[in-house]
Amino acid sequence: MVAARDREKLLSQVAGVAVELVDRPDLRDTALRTLARSAVTDEHVALVRRHVGDSPTDTDVHWTLLGRLAEVDRLDPTEVDALEARDRDPDAWIRVVEVRAALPDRTAKEEVWRAVFVDRSVPADRVFEVGAAFWRPGQEELLREYTGRYLETVRELQGGMMMVSAVTRAFFPTAVGDAAFLAAAEDAADADGVNPSLRLALLERSDTLRRMLRAREA
Repeated sequence: MVAARDREKLLSQVAGVAVELVDRPDLRDTALRTLARSAVTDEHVALVRRHVGDSPTDTDVHWTLLGRLAEVDRLDPTEVDALEARDRDPDAWIRVVEVRAALPDRTAKEEVWRAVFVDRSVPADRVFEVGAAFWRPGQEELLREYTGRYLETVRELQGGMMMVSAVTRAFFPTAVGDAAFLAAAEDAADADGVNPSLRLALLERSDTLRRMLRAREA
């Protein structure tokens, strides 16, 4: 919840602290995961790669790093394929969806959007991670059209209350939404005949976005 002008500086500071803690056994895993999320330089990326092996924890860190590389458009698709083949988790395909969701690429965004809203192939308990990867700060121009589509799409969602609530919350664009979107979301929540689960989810996430906007402006 920081201003865009400060984002890279703060990421660099977080990554720097993580680098200093990687060699402490009691903090290694947390430091590596933090560094994978905030890597800014080639040195940060190389350090994560040197430390990760094939344990489930290290594989999770590696997926996190690939998500970060996707976000900054430095992803090598062959590394994604290799990690998916090596990952023993039967749900590794969802990690691939998360990585693709982070790409600043309209084709990739469309594929993920379809998986969530049309094919409904992403389970409710994993849709939050996919949503967080989809709405990446710094991709506002690419994502602008999706904020409007989000409100149109969630109003038409069919399914159980838990699924409607989960998808609505998970894909609410708190990371990139602006004041105009906030007003539109609140109007959608107050529309006649709106699904009660949808209304509650929209109001809760709107409150979060309102606080984030204040923080960004501070």
